[in-house]
Amino acid sequence: MSVAQRPEYPIKASEFIDVLVKDIIKETSKEFPVIGSIVRINEAVFAKIEKNRVKQVLQEMERRFQGLENNQSKLQELLKKPRAYTTLIYGCDQARSDVLLDSKVKDYGCVIGNLIEIEAELDDVVEILDSLRKLSARDLKTLYQFKSASKIFDGRDVKELVGFQIPTTPPFINADVPAIKKSMRELYPSLMRLEGLGILFLESSPYGSSVPNIGGLTDKLDSFAALTPMGKKLVQALP
Repeated sequence: MSVAQRPEYPIKASEFIDVLVKDIIKETSKEFPVIGSIVRINEAVFAKIEKNRVKQVLQEMERRFQGLENNQSKLQELLKKPRAYTTLIYGCDQARSDVLLDSKVKDYGCVIGNLIEIEAELDDVVEILDSLRKLSARDLKTLYQFKSASKIFDGRDVKELVGFQIPTTPPFINADVPAIKKSMRELYPSLMRLEGLGILFLESSPYGSSVPNIGGLTDKLDSFAALTPMGKKLVQALP
């Protein structure tokens, strides 16, 4: 959507969603005739699904501002800025195509709202929202362990992420090795996905080696998960 076509502020959510959905349907029909015919037949159904998804995100974004003084006027003023408007459109577009949206609506609303409020650079907007779309609920659960109230941790020991409390001295007599092994197997795919997306990276633990032998994933258990600069920005933007 060009600047010339941009609607007057304040943005009316229903108008914005209608235009967005109609444009998507039109382009799909042109580029993919077979899929386009299916879309045309079920246009009302698709449009309703798209609308509901974006509406949920917009509602969560509004809730993000409800605790602030003069929240409505603040949000309205923010959305008069081109960068904020672009962030809103991009965020809604990412959410619209996210099959896991139901489990991430609050995350989308809060992240978009935070990015708008801090007037984030568009490079950061794209990286953060693109990563959010690719993350599962399990991945987000892992990331929330890097946040405690207003405090953001630059990194966490992986053994802490699986809930393993280090005994004062080896051997690990009281360690529930099968449970630790199970937790690590569940966490491992999430760590690999987060690392692949450039949200964190694994390195040697700065606190020394002191974990029970759980087999092939022992080295990963004994590592340190450090957030990248982009990963830290994503965690800061989460609710």
